[in-house]
Amino acid sequence: MQPIAVLSPLLIGTSIIVILLPISSLKKFDIAMGLCLGLGLGLGITSALAFLFLAAGGLLTAGYYIGEIALGVFLALPAVYRVYALNKTQGEPAIGSATDLNQMGWLKNLFLILLIFSVGSFLLKTYGDSPHGKWDAWAIWNFRARWLFRGGDQWAYAFSNYVIDSHPDYPLLLPISVFRVWNILGKDIVTAPILMAAFYTFGSVLLVLSAVKMPRGPNQAYLAAIVMLLATKFFKEGSHQYGDIPLAFYILSTIILFSLKQRYPSAAIRLMFLGGLTTSCAFWTKNEGLLFCILIIVVHSWNAMFSADRRRSMKEFAGFVAGMLPVLSALALFKLNFAPPNDMVNFSSFSHFWDNLMDFDRYRIISTAFAEEILLFNDGVFILLAVYLSVSGLNKVFLKNRLFWAPAALPVLMLVCYFFTYVIFSSNNLDHLQWHLKSSLDRLIIHIWPSWVFLFFYFVNGPEKTPAVRNGTYGEVHR
Repeated sequence: MQPIAVLSPLLIGTSIIVILLPISSLKKFDIAMGLCLGLGLGLGITSALAFLFLAAGGLLTAGYYIGEIALGVFLALPAVYRVYALNKTQGEPAIGSATDLNQMGWLKNLFLILLIFSVGSFLLKTYGDSPHGKWDAWAIWNFRARWLFRGGDQWAYAFSNYVIDSHPDYPLLLPISVFRVWNILGKDIVTAPILMAAFYTFGSVLLVLSAVKMPRGPNQAYLAAIVMLLATKFFKEGSHQYGDIPLAFYILSTIILFSLKQRYPSAAIRLMFLGGLTTSCAFWTKNEGLLFCILIIVVHSWNAMFSADRRRSMKEFAGFVAGMLPVLSALALFKLNFAPPNDMVNFSSFSHFWDNLMDFDRYRIISTAFAEEILLFNDGVFILLAVYLSVSGLNKVFLKNRLFWAPAALPVLMLVCYFFTYVIFSSNNLDHLQWHLKSSLDRLIIHIWPSWVFLFFYFVNGPEKTPAVRNGTYGEVHR
């Protein structure tokens, strides 16, 4: 694969991360976390730019990609200067000794073994069994990417209803990201969507590892990453090349940034701007991302009601909205000018609104399905986490801080909204409802799985041995 295919997204995304993150967090910011967040953010931004360019009547020629690189270099200049200035400053060393790092070295070894095994099985699964992905990849994601690549000036036909169950209203981050690579290479090789799926799948694992490590130390972080690697269903969906894994990646990224906002209040507006960018990438990936965005607004508004500084809350919200605008413009143009109505949530689907809402058989069927999916998810991994919680208990430092509960509320609210989506919008035929639950519910759980793992190990006590790690100040720099 040509390096330029990922160079401009990586340059743009990581530069934005470095420019906006607080200095004290950069001192201990994990390189893996920076690269994963940066590339994910860059893929969202470049896919939105590419769509806006196509919609304006242009073609993605060499001149367009030179413009992408130029934007990346323009952003990289202040980012490099900031890193240079950071290296010149002399602050106190991060809290946490070498003893802490090596105390349970076997966890790191176990993580590395599982990671190598998972990567190997992922590549065997994709290249050997389903190099083109499964049904949704054929009918939605890779199908649209091929239309964009092969369609020439007829690329907009990618959003027609010619293919049954193709969901032509689905947003375009993944198809355009794959199309960009194919367009640079000049051929639609299967390696491009496979590597894209691998990045979002294993990038989620590395994000969980790095994000837990910052406040809770390496032992807790490796435990979290091992739990992620044990969830084989997550990697199975990733190998299918579905959009659910990229959506989970962006939901996780947003929640991580919001947790950083609570730790670095002086940089809250900048972190909210970054959270707006990652949120916009979520709804540029799948329609469910728009629901996630609405819930963020609801949670932030609720917190603002009880905030002692409402003016500050309004500024943070303005930063969040400003972060969404670049990618939101692409989504708005797509939805208004190209996408047909959603086949599930539209005005005609409200015709059975009250009948469905008052049908208690639907509640019974859906509740049973949710309970079974959560309890049996990946052979009962949630039960394993419940046992770990009962042994270790919750971290009292985080429990006392109400602001830390805001990110934790988002996955729960997502599940509640998914529940009522089935109640209201799924077919009023109960047999079809059961089929719908069976075919889609596991993927909805996957949307919040990485975020749940991050939040769980963020809040729960672990094998910490020093007060700094127990109090969530591991690696803090005090001035």
